[in-house]
Amino acid sequence: MKSSYIAFSCQSRIVGLVWGAVLVALLSAAPGLSSSGLAAEPEGSAPAPSTWGIQIDALDLDAMANSGLDLVVIDTPVHDERQELSTTDVLRLKERLPSVLCYLNIAQADRNQAYGLDWTAETVDLAVRADPEDRAFLDVEFWRKSWRAIVSERVRRIMDMGFDGVYLDAPELWSRHLDRRPGAREDMIDLILYLADETRRRNSRGMVILEDPEDLLKEPEVMDAIDGASMFACMIDPAGKSVAQDVRQRNEDLLDGVLEAGKLALTIEFPRNGEDFRSVADWARERGYLFCAVDESFATLPRSLGAAQE
Repeated sequence: MKSSYIAFSCQSRIVGLVWGAVLVALLSAAPGLSSSGLAAEPEGSAPAPSTWGIQIDALDLDAMANSGLDLVVIDTPVHDERQELSTTDVLRLKERLPSVLCYLNIAQADRNQAYGLDWTAETVDLAVRADPEDRAFLDVEFWRKSWRAIVSERVRRIMDMGFDGVYLDAPELWSRHLDRRPGAREDMIDLILYLADETRRRNSRGMVILEDPEDLLKEPEVMDAIDGASMFACMIDPAGKSVAQDVRQRNEDLLDGVLEAGKLALTIEFPRNGEDFRSVADWARERGYLFCAVDESFATLPRSLGAAQE
């Protein structure tokens, strides 16, 4: 996912035996609950979500607050003065929404945010190169101490603003550095664990969601450190085309593993019409996933199942 897109989305109501089993697994895994999963939740914790949405740019606070979603992901430029959200804004959202997470790209820098650095200076302790897919973003050597300091400070500020947790994007980009950093995969795992720990230092119930973690989920310590994972385009891609069967199967296997671990399994899809929407909704419901539906412009308002059927 690119941090420049605008999106927040619809819902997949997870009902019946499938979601019931997932919910029990989630409750059973939560600290302080009985093994039956039926004990009361700790004071202040949000119930397991059944809908989610995301809006990375140009946040409409009123629309998001009235979205009725259980879990939302938004961004805030916490290192410069552009449209920076206030703690009051975050609290306003939390008055209406159970869980509000903040987006954070952990492997790339946005040219529009300063991060306290001069990107043109040769002395910066980060070797950067433009993302081949979007030159507004810079791939960084995320294993550097200077980058860890930047993202850990962002996590601290995010949590101090009152967010319920972080949504960590781009962990899969470790693979771009293998040519000069053979241990890049292990470096990324270490960074994820470090940021998860920083999140929960600020809030012991802080949520950590990874987007497109791919094979990193095979590592038990990564799965233990997160509350869920999100996959990008499991069924329908940004062009509105069906995803290849082998890609879909790979993503389903990853999300099924997330569910088996008692975590949230999220997906972002791109249905172009009501038929596609219903197909994705049925698929997500049957498998126990929560899906978020957007279009290729990432500028849609939430759509309900009823609206898609009109």
